[in-house]
Amino acid sequence: MLKKLFGGGEELGRIAIPGDTTVTLEAGKVKLRYEQRRETAQKQAYGPPDLEITVAPADGGPPLEVQPPRMQSGSSGGKLVKVALGSIDVAEPGTYRVTVGPAVERPEPALVLLG
Repeated sequence: MLKKLFGGGEELGRIAIPGDTTVTLEAGKVKLRYEQRRETAQKQAYGPPDLEITVAPADGGPPLEVQPPRMQSGSSGGKLVKVALGSIDVAEPGTYRVTVGPAVERPEPALVLLG
């Protein structure tokens, strides 16, 4: 499935919050985006909750550093609220374990990885 966000890219993974999964990533920049279903018909954007995001090699090793976005940006078009959370630089292609939490009281919150 191809998703776009501010010139985004291909969706590489989607994780319900809280949650964890493994994803196969190629070397390069991976964008992190928060999404939630909009609660009302109004076009109001909600800031993302305080999340702890860890992306680390699945076979062990230190986690990758999550770089904050250069500028805070988001959108609330359609039925989803989308907010850029930052990015990671993947030096070595491979399988990575992604963990995100804690639980949030919002409708269908998710972390999306974009290549």
